[in-house]
Amino acid sequence: MKIIGQLAIILAVYLSGLFLEHAFNLPLPGSIIGLLIMLLLLHLKVIKVEKIKQVSDFFLNNMMFFFIPATAGIMASYHILDGFLLQVILLVMISVVITISVTALLVQFIAKRKDERNG
Repeated sequence: MKIIGQLAIILAVYLSGLFLEHAFNLPLPGSIIGLLIMLLLLHLKVIKVEKIKQVSDFFLNNMMFFFIPATAGIMASYHILDGFLLQVILLVMISVVITISVTALLVQFIAKRKDERNG
């Protein structure tokens, strides 16, 4: 029953993001709005991490399964990428390098800040 409650909290925040997107015709996807709402709720401690930890850990540990439909869609529509393969590969490589770099810098910043707080 605990898992269903955690899942309900996550689903409610996600659906609220979708609702806000459609109600106010926002330029951001509802899923991103939902993530921002969740971030705000967690930061303000309206929702405690412990209340969604088990389901969140499950989603994070099995994240690769969420990419299967997107990968299958790309494989099914491969003909659309025909002639742009080099550009797509280059774009993916640049995106990966930027993502890894930003992640590394952010981790260093947070670790340094945590060390300063702990003395």
